[in-house]
Amino acid sequence: MCFGGVRLELWRGGASTVGLDTMRSSARTSYVLVFAFVLWGLFGTTFHQVTLLQGTAGQFSVIIAWGLLLGVLGTGVYMADVPTPPRTMWVWRVGLVGYGLGWLLEGFGVGWGRGLRVLWAYPLIGTACYFWLASHFSTLTKLWYPRAILNVALYFSVLAGLTLLTFGLGIRWVGGLALVVNTLFGVIIFTHVLKPLTLRNENRSLAANWAIFAMCLWLMILSMPSVLLTFAMPQPALLAWMQDASEWAMVAMVLGMTNEISMVLRQQNRPTTGWLPFWLVAGGVMLSALGGMMHTGITLYAPNLDATAFYPFEVLNLFAGACRTAGIAVYSLALGLRNPNH
Repeated sequence: MCFGGVRLELWRGGASTVGLDTMRSSARTSYVLVFAFVLWGLFGTTFHQVTLLQGTAGQFSVIIAWGLLLGVLGTGVYMADVPTPPRTMWVWRVGLVGYGLGWLLEGFGVGWGRGLRVLWAYPLIGTACYFWLASHFSTLTKLWYPRAILNVALYFSVLAGLTLLTFGLGIRWVGGLALVVNTLFGVIIFTHVLKPLTLRNENRSLAANWAIFAMCLWLMILSMPSVLLTFAMPQPALLAWMQDASEWAMVAMVLGMTNEISMVLRQQNRPTTGWLPFWLVAGGVMLSALGGMMHTGITLYAPNLDATAFYPFEVLNLFAGACRTAGIAVYSLALGLRNPNH
């Protein structure tokens, strides 16, 4: 079986290397970029956790965005270096253009610039990464992927567009429309992303777990908040929560890509970082996301509550942040210890 240009022969007892290709400079560049992303993510999560403990709540989004740029470019360099379907790279490039456009608008003070970057560009880039990974961990025929990736990219664009339109106009009937359309399209997207998982091959990396977690997180933040928007006018706190969750979904997707790239370059068909970082990061993100959703819902419908009523949510957020930081730290340590030396 061929993983990213490197031929591996899979045996029942493990994997042995045959026909070993020389690592090209682009592969080394890709690995350096994704490794720098992981280290930057460790710095960003640690800094954010310290500011939470101090009560200053630092700007995690600004810090992690630069690290995500390293990760996105690293995964793009690798996908361009190995055989990748043209439609996959096309969706990735459209997402990268949206990423840059969102940064440009945000730099000029346009309020929805970050929303465009986080709620539209990230899911598109993540869609390209997911279907690229799916072609490595699934036995689905390659004829299925081109149409599936375009469908998911289109549906994600509709979901993001309706969500941003709802926040921009502040009209309740738009929220009701988003509730119906986002729920329907969310189910369709879920069936597309679930299908590769039902037909797995011998690939033992944890990239599939990171990838499906990221996709489900994007589906959750673009579908579930529509319920709140249907019955109450949107508030900036809800949009900020959705954007933070989307950034963590992008972090998870790039971590999955890093896991796969590292496994290929190490010429060993086994996980690079193990299960512990995955459960720590995924558990921390889900706890923070659910806590943020409940906090926003209570604020929308009971705005006169005393601040002490939200103390449990602050404790939950601190605990979730500690889990995420520990997960990134263990991931960084494992990636450093199992660094490819070819």
